[in-house]
Amino acid sequence: MQPLSQQHAAPTYFIYLKDKSTFTVQLHHKQVITFSGPSEIERWCRKYIGRYFLQFFNTNDQKEFLFNEIRISLMKQSQNQWKRIGIHTKSPAENSLLNNTQNSVHVLGFNHYLNSLQPNINELLLDDIVSIQSSLPAYLDKSFSPSIEFAVDLLHTNEGKLFISNVSSKPGRTSFLKTYPEKENQLINIILEYAQSTMSQPKEVLYEQKTFHHRISPHK
Repeated sequence: MQPLSQQHAAPTYFIYLKDKSTFTVQLHHKQVITFSGPSEIERWCRKYIGRYFLQFFNTNDQKEFLFNEIRISLMKQSQNQWKRIGIHTKSPAENSLLNNTQNSVHVLGFNHYLNSLQPNINELLLDDIVSIQSSLPAYLDKSFSPSIEFAVDLLHTNEGKLFISNVSSKPGRTSFLKTYPEKENQLINIILEYAQSTMSQPKEVLYEQKTFHHRISPHK
């Protein structure tokens, strides 16, 4: 259960269904609460409606859901083509809550993480990442306002399962620059070049403005 806004450092909660009637909620790494039925957990969740959203992960074993966090950073470059500019990982402690990779002190380069995986899991992960990079940017551009950058946060389990946990159009760059300090000037140049290219393009009329201009006045 993740907060809709990351601005106030709201926590992410993990809710586990142990059996058909017992739910546990991990509040933080030292506190877990238990509910004995769906109605109890529903009442608890109700107070977060509007501020959190639920995301479901299909896993049968809580121990399997020990994961590593992966963040893919992409930016739109010349000709409006999306390109990955970096990828890094972190490894949370067992039973810890999901930590935003942006706020992590301990980050690793992606190659270091790949070398720690079994060959079959390594190959599957790389294939999944290629699929995400080839399809997600176009979908986001089509569905939302155009953006110059975004980050995709992934959860990668020890068994090789991959989940998209978050997509941010305004990602922080602290952990990215810890991993790739040599790319700071590249980031600045990409942003400046994109700004210059948008200045030379004709401005699109907003939907609200189009509606206003075509609205028939009741006084005519």
